[in-house]
Amino acid sequence: MVSHQGGVLSALMLLLAILTNIVSNNAAVVIGTPIAISVASQLNIFPEPFILAVLFGANLSYATPMAYKTNLLVMNAGGINFLILCVLVFR
Repeated sequence: MVSHQGGVLSALMLLLAILTNIVSNNAAVVIGTPIAISVASQLNIFPEPFILAVLFGANLSYATPMAYKTNLLVMNAGGINFLILCVLVFR
């Protein structure tokens, strides 16, 4: 079971990174922490790495304009549309 820990941690962090673009960081942490503790208990390992994955994943909302207010301000003031922003971020 321990060999799957890295994959489960990565999946949890990715889930929270997506979720935090939809809801606020605080709400993502409130939703993700019980999931992390439950997954850790199912795998019979300590929950601390999973809780840290939730915390770091919930703070990955800087990449899209919907999740971070400063990105919206810069996008509006600079006349940048979402497609251009995606090309700049992901290239």
